[in-house]
Amino acid sequence: MAARIPLSSRPLDLLYFTFFLIHLPASLLLDCQALYPHNLVPSFIRQLPKMYTQLSADPLISGAMGYTGDSSNFLWFKTFLFVEV
Repeated sequence: MAARIPLSSRPLDLLYFTFFLIHLPASLLLDCQALYPHNLVPSFIRQLPKMYTQLSADPLISGAMGYTGDSSNFLWFKTFLFVEV
């Protein structure tokens, strides 16, 4: 059996690990709220996508959340979010 190499000596793996460590909460708390039932999301977390779309004017998240009209037009994006989860 080969000896384990610590993560600190594998810089590319450390970069990947850090990226996914940061990306996972953002995906679950922001992006995927379009998939969750409205009554299961606490109100303070429900405010995060609203603040994000006000700051960034992201048309995909605001469309999927229904902030800019009918969210059924963004079914393709909700499918992508489902695959991401």
